[in-house]
Amino acid sequence: MTVQNGTVAARSTIYCVIASIGKMGVPLYFEMLDNKSGNSNSEDRIRVLQRMVSILGPARISYLVMDREFIGHKWLKWLKHQGVHFCARVPKHHSILFADGERTTAEALLHREGATHAQDVVVDQVVVNLYVGKAKDGELLYLIGSLPCRELKSAYRKRWNIEVFFQALKGRGFHLEKSGLRSLSKMRKLFALTCIAYVICWAVAIEDAKVKPVKRKKHGYPQYSVFRRGLNLIRLAFKTAAVKLITALWERIEFQFQRVLLKTIG
Repeated sequence: MTVQNGTVAARSTIYCVIASIGKMGVPLYFEMLDNKSGNSNSEDRIRVLQRMVSILGPARISYLVMDREFIGHKWLKWLKHQGVHFCARVPKHHSILFADGERTTAEALLHREGATHAQDVVVDQVVVNLYVGKAKDGELLYLIGSLPCRELKSAYRKRWNIEVFFQALKGRGFHLEKSGLRSLSKMRKLFALTCIAYVICWAVAIEDAKVKPVKRKKHGYPQYSVFRRGLNLIRLAFKTAAVKLITALWERIEFQFQRVLLKTIG
């Protein structure tokens, strides 16, 4: 399960809980937050996750993956108290306190020791496990969580599924940000419908791949993502149906016109 913010309307933020199933991020629940900061606060997160825990139960949540906006003592302490395992990326300025009393930064630790795993360190006044290393782009990757420290990096990779989800909702799919809506209630309805459409696109593409296996290009990747393939198929279906409907309507109009013309001449 992953969490992400996505700003789509003036002064509103989507706080969305997404389940990671294979390579797909399935939206489970979301709230529209009317705020100016662009991020949720601890109270917002706790309220939403309380609802998810009450529905799913903590045992059905493998772990929660979060980016750098989702940190803070109150929030992390609440997750540990609820028994919800988590993996969170942390901004580099948050210090690390070791059991022997040493306090350092992730950057200093990486420079001194390279990629590092550590158990039971204190970050934001919460006891957590630690991984410090470098991401593929060379940036500092500073992860904490209640998962075993050597599982943090692989767990964090699951967050990519929500990036794919929000890309589909924005510039690479539905262009949700171009809706121009300013009403939170209307945006909420539109976002809900778009989430359903996103899942339908995946379902269509998966079923189509069973009949027509996906062809891969020379670099090993498919020409289209699963979502894009499904979206293209649905567009084609609507386009074909629309052409048939317009053709049928036009033929009916021509028929009626000929009847009127014949009556007029007669």
